[in-house]
Parts: sequence; C-alpha cells; structure tokens
Amino acid sequence: MERWLFRAGGGDPNAGCLFLARLPPLLAAEIRYGLWTHAKSAAPARWHPIWLRTLVRSCIEAGVSSLLELNPEDRGWTPQPTRVNRIVREMRMYVDAVHRTRADTRELGYLDPNYWGYRFSGRRATFDLTPIPQRWLRDLTWDYLANVLDGPRRPRTAGPFEQVRRSLICLSAYLSECDPYRGIRPAVLTERTAREFVADFSRRVANRQHMRGVFNRDGSLTIATPTTYALMMNAVRQVMRFAMDTGAAASIQLSREFVVSIPYGGALSHRNPRPFSDPVLRELSDPSNISLLDKRDPHDGGFADIWSIQVRCGRRISEVVKLRFDCVSEHLGRTWMWVDMTKVGKLDYAVQIPRSVYDIVLARQAKTLEKFRLKHGREPTTKEKRTIALFPSRVTNPTFARSVDTGTFCSAFKDWIESDQMRLPGHTTHQARHTLATRLVKAGASMAHVKTVLGHISERMGDSYVLIAGSQVEPFLQQVWVAGPGNAYPGQVVLTPTTRDRTTAEQLLVDLAAVPTEHGLCTFKPVVGGYDCPFDRQCNSCEHFVLTGADYGYWKRQEQRWA
Repeated sequence: MERWLFRAGGGDPNAGCLFLARLPPLLAAEIRYGLWTHAKSAAPARWHPIWLRTLVRSCIEAGVSSLLELNPEDRGWTPQPTRVNRIVREMRMYVDAVHRTRADTRELGYLDPNYWGYRFSGRRATFDLTPIPQRWLRDLTWDYLANVLDGPRRPRTAGPFEQVRRSLICLSAYLSECDPYRGIRPAVLTERTAREFVADFSRRVANRQHMRGVFNRDGSLTIATPTTYALMMNAVRQVMRFAMDTGAAASIQLSREFVVSIPYGGALSHRNPRPFSDPVLRELSDPSNISLLDKRDPHDGGFADIWSIQVRCGRRISEVVKLRFDCVSEHLGRTWMWVDMTKVGKLDYAVQIPRSVYDIVLARQAKTLEKFRLKHGREPTTKEKRTIALFPSRVTNPTFARSVDTGTFCSAFKDWIESDQMRLPGHTTHQARHTLATRLVKAGASMAHVKTVLGHISERMGDSYVLIAGSQVEPFLQQVWVAGPGNAYPGQVVLTPTTRDRTTAEQLLVDLAAVPTEHGLCTFKPVVGGYDCPFDRQCNSCEHFVLTGADYGYWKRQEQRWA
C-alpha cells in the first residue's frame, strides 16, 4: 500500500532533480550557469536528467574541478559519451564567455559571435581558425571577422564568415605546401607568391581538382569550380585589403605587392530564371500530386500546405516556411497575408492572396492551435499568436516560436519531385516565383506592379521576365522611330516603314539623317555631320533623340523601374 501511495503521489520526489553538492564549487557553478543559459536559449536541445546525472557522476569520478578540463572529443571518460559530451560541448561554449575574453579567443584561435551579443541563426559552433598554422594569417583573419561584427552591417547568416574562414584556410594550406618558409615569414611573400597561388587554384578549377585544406561537411574533398574561385579570391582579397587599410600589413611586414596581386574574383555567374513550363506547373499544382508530398511528412509539419501556398503566391520559400500564426486577415472583402521579407529588410509586408490560400492557412492554424493546446494545456494569448510559428518545428521548440527548417522542407520537396510518381528532377521551389512574375507581365502588369506583388525584384530579373513574356514589347517592335523621352510628345511615332524592299537611296538617306547613340538615334544635323554634341550627350532630355522599336521597349522598362 505504501509503495502504491508513493507511486500515486507522484513517484520519486527527487525525479528531475540534479544534486551538485559533491562537486567542487567552481564546477557546480559552471553547471548551474550552463543549465540556466540553456533554458533561456531560443532552441534548447533536449538534456535528459539521466544524462545530466551521468555527467555529474563522471566528473566526480574523474576528479575534475572545471568544465574547461574536460575534452568533449574523449569518449572514454564517461559511460554515455555521445550524449554527455554533447552537453559538455554546449556548456563549455556558455562558460567560455565567462572565463575568457575576446583577446583570449584570439590567442586560442577561434571566434565566437556570442562575445558580441550576436548569434547566427541555425549555428551553435564557433568559427575555428586553428587549421591556419601561420599565426600572422590566423590573427589577421580573426581581426577581419571581429571588425565586421563591430560594424553596422553584420551578415544575416553565417555563410559569409564561413566563406572567409575556408578561403584563408585554403591560402594557408598553399603557403604551407609551396612556400619555402611554409608561410611563417610574411616579409618574404612577394607578388610572385600571390600570382603562383592564383595560378595553382586556376589549374585546379580547369582540371576539377580538389581545393587545398578544406573539406565538405561529410568529410569529402571540395572540388574547385569557377564559383568557388570567385568566392575564394574575393574573400582573400577583402582580408588582404583590410590588412593594408588598417596598417596591419605594415606591422607584420607584409608587402604591398603581395596584397594588390590578389585579383578580384569576379561576379558570380547567374543563369536567367526559368519559370515552370505549363505541363510541369499543372503537375506540381495537382492536389493528388501534392498529397504525395503530404505522405512524406510523417509528423504533419505542413509540407503540403507550404507548397500549396508557394505555388500560388510565388514568395521566397523561406518567407512561407517562417510565416507567423497570425499571418492572414480579411479587409474590405479582400484576403491578405503578412510576410517578413528579411532579405530586403521589409517586415509585415502585406500581400493579397486568393481565397483558396486563405482557407489553407486557416486550416493550418487550427492544427497548430491543437498542438499548442496539447503542449501547454491552454489557449495561446493574443501576443503569443503574433510570435508563434504557423509551421512550428517539433524539435526543441517549447515556445513554438521556431519554424520547421527550410532545408528539411527542401529535402522533402526534392525527394517528392524526383520520385517515381512525379519524375520531375531539376526543378526548384524558387521557380514558382519566376512563374508568377512572368505571368503577371504577360497579363500586362508593369514592373512597378510586379514589384508590389513580389515585394522586390532586381533589374536583371525584370529584364528576364519581359524577355519571356514578350507580348508587351512586340507592338513596339513594329514601329521604327518614336520620339525620345526629352521630346514634348515622347513615344509619338515619327517614321514607320512603308515597304520592305526599300531602295538603296532610301537606306542611304536614313544613314545620312541619323547617327546611332546610346539606346537610340541622334537626328541633330551638326552631330550627324561629324561635330561634337553641344548638349554634352544628354540624350535622355534631348528633343533630337529618337528611338527604334527595341530601344523604345528598353526606355519603357526604365520608366517603369523609375516609377
């Protein structure tokens, strides 16, 4: 009876408790601080009480007095090495900020953004610079990254920092293998050293060989490509120019010739956007096919709903994945969705959506609300509805504030389109955005309207959309000359073709009456006769400037952009 009452009354009263009395005071304080910081984390990992008790017992048996004495890579000091070492690794990251200063991390060869009160989304680890054996190059890399964190324009993701780290590791590996002094003496590095480094990497790109010193996440070799060449040269050039501008190059006796010989890697090559073809769009919009994607979502994370919204609204996929619970509303009979376009710095951007998308969001809200009730046993408050995610992650997400991972959805999407039922490999979620923009232009929408719907498009994207949906330009191509933007009546037809078989004299007359200039023709007689332009070539405000049909299409798009 007593044992039954013991179990019915809640079981062991010490369940969930962690006793630190037998630990040294410093170690006990470190574990308390680690537990407190972990509980305040936006996405705390699961630390089971049994694993924490194993950590305490292992510390007592090992006789350690601080977490800094433990090696998370050692699997022999605890009976549960995988789980306990994971806890130790994260606790050490927390207590390092207490035990060590920024200068200490520079000496130890790593950079932790937590010292700047900043943390990259989705990254827990620090930036390890110890693979750079040359002390001057490692310190220079640390100083550059620290300067970026001190500045006003911190990167949104860890990608730029990781690219700088990998690029300088590659340069370090080259110096270690090819420099007579293994790169230890910066004073002997010359212009020839830099040019040989560039030539070595260019050969690796041409022969598709692996990069020096860097590896992929799975441990495989990283192949050198034109894209990695551009990224790496630009990163190395930025760090070297930083050294020259701040005087660090002079202090370490790094020659100016070496710095300026690192070339500009060039802009990354971009392919023109390719919208979904009509058959592919029909397949990806078919509800029966979308149900196949739903079957690849065993925990009901909302993958089918995410794609149903994306294919109809053409957002960036991260904007759909990270929608908040209270993201839709109805005003004056119209349905709206509020998205955060963090890429261009626009939050709570209103987008009009179809009624079908509105209904999908309402159905997903009901499912998320039920999950919240089961987790917390109550209804979310009005304030919580503005912060919890519409598609909450089920992993380490007690507050429901974190959405499912975009990469997880993209992996499921890729498996779906490459499955035997779909057989549509090679397509991406972003093509839905290009498809919507192209169809808007086809329907007669201006670039200003397309920008309003999509939130933001670049000039290069706008040119591509107009090129694909070319019906807006075709009527103008039938006109030969129209008045320029500086004329009293811009766009007025001033000359049209009569017959296709013009005489040679007529063609010569055209050649004598105008001279080509930037995006048009000049009809001012002195300029046609060979004199310099007296108006300083301000063609966009000159009444003597006329346009051909293709040029008129160009200026029309410019007008829409300026609007």
